[in-house]
Amino acid sequence: MNLQNPATFSNFSASGGETNFCYSDNQPVERPPKCIKCGSPSRVKTRFLNYQYAPKAAYVCLLLGPIVGLLILAAISADHKIVVPYCGKCWWRYQAAGFAIGATMILFFAAIVGGVTMMLQFDSGYLFFPLPIFSIALVAMAVVMRNRFLPPIIYADKSQVVVDCGEYGHVSFKNMLVATPEVTSSWRR
Repeated sequence: MNLQNPATFSNFSASGGETNFCYSDNQPVERPPKCIKCGSPSRVKTRFLNYQYAPKAAYVCLLLGPIVGLLILAAISADHKIVVPYCGKCWWRYQAAGFAIGATMILFFAAIVGGVTMMLQFDSGYLFFPLPIFSIALVAMAVVMRNRFLPPIIYADKSQVVVDCGEYGHVSFKNMLVATPEVTSSWRR
């Protein structure tokens, strides 16, 4: 994958301020910030997001067993911190989706207890499955909803994440404690 001119924006304020600078022909030009999801210029602030990357093939390790698979997955995954502009409405949606994931995970454990109770109460092993399967579907829906409110990820690996920032272009975030946008002329996979 070869993108021409992947990073055309820089200097989002790390303090959550509302000013930013974009680069046009390597000269900083002040532009009003716009939301990375909806493009709205109202109530835009810079926000820190955690993006967790794990290679898709690494999930095959879970077939080795849940504990061994999770240990391998944790060893080869990477956490990226990215700084992007969000309006208040899109940020609230992102946070609400994160809350929904937590709530559905609690519901999953309650469904296991409810499934065991149903199985023992009616003396049928088949009655264990409906509640946990329904709660797994709710967890999956919550994860899909949260991913809808993430900025569009063009490319990700252990060392960097490239985000499509709309009119600002593609921004590359290196894997550091707090990654900052890097203005480059091109990047290669």
